[in-house]
This record gives sequence, structure tokens and C-alpha cells, in this order.
Amino acid sequence: MMAEIEPDLAEWHYGDYEGRRSEDVREQRPDWSIFRDGCPNGETPATIANRADRLIARLLTIEGNVALFSHGQFGAVFAARWIGLQVIEGQHLALGPASLSILGISPSYPKVRMISLWNASPAQLECKSGCTDVSAADLYNFNG
Repeated sequence: MMAEIEPDLAEWHYGDYEGRRSEDVREQRPDWSIFRDGCPNGETPATIANRADRLIARLLTIEGNVALFSHGQFGAVFAARWIGLQVIEGQHLALGPASLSILGISPSYPKVRMISLWNASPAQLECKSGCTDVSAADLYNFNG
């Protein structure tokens, strides 16, 4: 299988806030939260939820493992939507640069989606086979 560019994994469109840091936006709007308020002339939480839900619906039709690469805020929203939460709950799911997260389906309850691993950096992952580099097999077997 080849890698594909998935437009629904794009970072949050910031509209008028594009290129500005959240801290800078909060100087003008102290209570602003992208997860609650979205961005003027950019994407709203409803738009982001629709994007995440559309992608989830497509992923649920695929058998086997799928690797996704995305931006932090969209990744947090995607994980929240994966487990049935509202967009605003994504604010509680911090994602660091180049971190690894695993979303899955409970083997005991096939209709229950779960977060198996969240925001792990390579340094945090224990290599289970005594090696010095973390392999795909080690990541797959992270939870035993």
C-alpha cells in the first residue's frame, strides 16, 4: 500500500489568526479557545468535527492498521471524536511534536473505540526485544 495525502488531516485553518500564536490572540480575546471558539474567517469547531467524523467513518471501513500523520490541534480533536467526545474536550489531549499515539478498538467490546497510547515520545517507549532502536513490532506490542 502506498502513502496517500488525506486532506481531512490538515491543520486547523486559522483564518484571521493565521500566523499568530495562541498567546497573541489571547491578548485581544483573553478567554479565547480554538476548541470552543474556532477562528474568524477560518474553521469553526463544527467544521473540524465534521472533518474528523468524515475521516473516522472512512477509517472504520478499512481492515488492518492505518498510520496517520497530522497536526497537534487536529490530532487532539480527532482523538476526542474517536472516543465520542465533543471538540472542546480536545483541549485536554496535549500532543507534542513527533509524538506517537495509538487509537484502536477494544478487543473485548468491538463497538468501543479507545485510546491505547497517547503522546508518547520515542524516548518514552521501552523496547521490548532488548534492542536499542524502537521497531514497528515494539510499538505494536507496546501494551503487552
